[in-house]
Amino acid sequence: MNKITSALRNRFGRGDDEDEANPFRETDSKVTASRKPPNTAFRQQRLKAWQPILVPKVVLPMLLIIAVITAPLGIGFLITEYKIQLLEIDYSKCEDLANNEFSDIPSKYVGHHFNNNSGFEKPQWRFTNESTENNGVTQYSAKCYLNYNIPNDITGPVYLYYKLTNFYQNHRKYVESYSWPQLRGQAVSYDDLTSDCSPMRYRDEGYCLEIRFKFIQKDRI
Repeated sequence: MNKITSALRNRFGRGDDEDEANPFRETDSKVTASRKPPNTAFRQQRLKAWQPILVPKVVLPMLLIIAVITAPLGIGFLITEYKIQLLEIDYSKCEDLANNEFSDIPSKYVGHHFNNNSGFEKPQWRFTNESTENNGVTQYSAKCYLNYNIPNDITGPVYLYYKLTNFYQNHRKYVESYSWPQLRGQAVSYDDLTSDCSPMRYRDEGYCLEIRFKFIQKDRI
């Protein structure tokens, strides 16, 4: 066949150079490298694995063992929590509901748990709004007084918590706004406050942390 093709080329005057310049000439395709991963157990995901068959005779004993371990832990947690004695008073409505004389706080604003609940008396509150004159300026001081008793002795440690709602303590404005001298209990003048306390650096009733805490106490509880 090759001989016949060569003879035809020579007869019609077409050499190899002309044939190679022909754009319609078929060429051999280049061999591309294979991207197939090696045929190993790791690369082909054929490693041995544990594939348990979940049948009742296997699952039920496992659940029973877990229950035997966790049930005593849960009972211990409940007993420990029951031994905690606490008194919780929500006095955010003191300004609206209390008067100048001590009166009982509504039950929905009081929560308590003591070893001797029989001797517990209802807490009371009283609200005053006193005014003082300072250089011709009238200043008002609103105070809420709480009166409560503990029916039995409480062994330490005793903790006092202040609860705030709708207050995002992780917000960058609150995280950055602080004064270390005030946190250490030192009285700080306006000139000694840093700019970190802005924009609540100073108001009529106090400085930085003090005034911020007063506004939160009144508006956020």
